Amino acid sequence: MRMWRRLLTPSCELTTMSSISGARAPAQVVPIAITVNVGSRAAAIDKILERLHAGLGFRFYTLNLDHLSRLSENAEFRAAYRAAELVSADGWPIVWLMRRQGASVARTTGADLIEPICAAAARNGFGIYFVGPGEASQAGAIANLRAGSPGLKVVGAECPSLSEQLDEASLTQLASRIERSGAALCFLALGSPKQELAAHRLRVLCPKVGFIGIGAGMDFLSGFAIRAPLRMQRWRLEWLWRLVTQPKRLAPRYWRCGSFFAALILRGAIDRNELAVVRGADARLRHALDPR
Repeated sequence: MRMWRRLLTPSCELTTMSSISGARAPAQVVPIAITVNVGSRAAAIDKILERLHAGLGFRFYTLNLDHLSRLSENAEFRAAYRAAELVSADGWPIVWLMRRQGASVARTTGADLIEPICAAAARNGFGIYFVGPGEASQAGAIANLRAGSPGLKVVGAECPSLSEQLDEASLTQLASRIERSGAALCFLALGSPKQELAAHRLRVLCPKVGFIGIGAGMDFLSGFAIRAPLRMQRWRLEWLWRLVTQPKRLAPRYWRCGSFFAALILRGAIDRNELAVVRGADARLRHALDPR
């Protein structure tokens, strides 16, 4: 397998070409093109509110190393990312890769957006729909959001039992409930890749609704999960905190992501000798991965 990834700034495009070949069969090339167009939390809030005021739906994904490793394996996940209107850099490896070539970008997670977006929605009268994670956590998080943002308009909240395959009937029924609620925005706390795949399909069924994947954000707000202290976040050790607090769930994922990132480094994929950089408004970074 051969993979090339390219980051462009200021609207940074990540392009991957994956060639998978057998002993005798010709190579099959799968192109991937992902655009990271949200550089900070402030920019995310501005772009989200701009689309809400215009009545334009959207999908907002937060690209991290776990997502990056999935992109070469999951065709539907690639399609979801290709179609996303808004993508931020979540996770320090992604931020590091982009800053390495001169991009001005800050880490922006879905969890970081919930409270400021709810506060803005309350001020502007936008209705919000919550999906997931579980009834108790969801109820606690919504109560805290209402306390922090008086006038918050929660038009719907549910914790549907969605299969990993996201069957069409269940998604169609969910979309119908969201549409009937009059929601302008829907937070999806379903975990990855389910929340991105759900947002991808719901966006088509609810064209005027914005969908944001927030992962464990509701659990953090309700206290069902404890986020890493700010000092650890600043030191870029949030991953270690989560691993220690949720070892059974996160150890396999972090092993996979760590191995993926280590492969990029050990095979010279991000070594300066293999960088092709074009400076200016269309600056580019390209690196190659050849796992032979």
